Amino acid sequence: HADNAIGRFQMNDAPATNEADTKVRAKLSLTEALHRKHARAMPAPDAKGRPGNCQMCHPAHSDRGLFDRFPATRDGANRYAEGDNRDGLGSYTGRDLHSNPYRATELHAGSHLNAIGQWYRDTVWSEDGKDRGLYCTHCHNPLSNALYQADRLTDAATGGGAGLRSKTIPELAAALTGGNVQQLIDRYLDPKVVDGTDHNAATWDHGNGPPLGYQRGDGTVVAKAEPGATPIAYGDLSGSKDFWFSPGLPHCADCHAPPFVESMGGEFFPMDQPAKYSLMRFSHGHAQITCQGCHQSAHGLFPVNPLGNDAASPQQAAQYNADGSTGPVGCGACHRTTAAGVPLVARNLIYGGSPIGDDYDRAVAWAHADR
Repeated sequence: HADNAIGRFQMNDAPATNEADTKVRAKLSLTEALHRKHARAMPAPDAKGRPGNCQMCHPAHSDRGLFDRFPATRDGANRYAEGDNRDGLGSYTGRDLHSNPYRATELHAGSHLNAIGQWYRDTVWSEDGKDRGLYCTHCHNPLSNALYQADRLTDAATGGGAGLRSKTIPELAAALTGGNVQQLIDRYLDPKVVDGTDHNAATWDHGNGPPLGYQRGDGTVVAKAEPGATPIAYGDLSGSKDFWFSPGLPHCADCHAPPFVESMGGEFFPMDQPAKYSLMRFSHGHAQITCQGCHQSAHGLFPVNPLGNDAASPQQAAQYNADGSTGPVGCGACHRTTAAGVPLVARNLIYGGSPIGDDYDRAVAWAHADR
C-alpha cells in the first residue's frame, strides 16, 4: 500500500543493501503511476465534472454484504455519470461525517471553520439544494500540498506560523494564482475533469517529492540540518515519495481553525516533520487522547451514516455516549458531567475568557487546545 515506505525509511539504519537495490527503479511510485494513468485515461466524471474513478476504485465499505448505490456499474462505468458522485455509498462517500446528511442531529459542537472550510460549506456542501458534503477531490488536491509547504509552525494548537491557512480566499489567490480567484477554484479548491486537459495531474505529479530532511554520511536521515549532512527529498529514499506521509495527505487544519487541528510534527519523523502539522492519526489532544479516540479514523469519522452500509461504526460511538448519539465520543464517556455535558472536574475552567461549565462547545475547544 505504501510502496514499502516503512522499510525504506528506517531512521537509525543505513539504507538496506539487497538485490532489489541493484535493479533499475521505476520512474514513478506505484501510487503515482496508477493515479496519474487513471486520471488521464479514464477520469469518469460525474455531471459536475468531478472524477468518479476515486470511489470506483476505493468504493465499498459494507459489513452487511449490501452493495446499494455502488459507485461502479457491472460494465465498469461511473454509475453517477449523469448525477453526483456524492450520491453513492462507499468507504467514504455517504458514510463519513463530511459526506453524511444525518450528521446534523448527532453533533453537539460547531464546525469552527477557516476561510477555506467556509468556502466549501457555502459553495459545494449543499450544491443544488441537497446536503451532500464533500467529495474526495475537495481534500486530496493541490491546495492541501500548498498549505503544508507554506507552514513554518511555531505553535500547532494556536496556528502560529501557519503560512496560508488563516488567509481569505482572495489572499490565497494572490499567493497561488496571481490573484485569479477562478483559477484558484479550478486548480486548487475544486479540481474537475476538463475535455482536453487533465486538471488532476498536479495532484499526482510530485516529481522527486518535497524535502524530507538531511542525510548523514553513514546514510541515516535526520530532520534538522547538521554539519556534514546534505538535504534529501522523500523520493531519494523511497519509491513512495511523500504520498503516504504528512506532506502528501490532507489535514484537518486545511479547513478547520485552531485548536481543531493536528499536533506539531516531528515526533513521528519521517511520517511527519518539525514545524509542520502531523497527520490526524498521529495527533492527540486532552489527556494525550488520540484524535481517533473520539473521532474515529479518516473516511469513517463519527458520526457515521446510520442508514448506510456500515452498521458497526455508528454502534461503536453509541456504546460510549450516554445519549446514544453516534459520535464523536463525548466527555461523558470518561467523566461525570454537568447538564451541558461538561466534566464536573473542569466546570470552573476558563477558556477564551469564559467558564466552560455550561458551554459544551467551549469545553470541546478547550479539550482540543489542552495538549
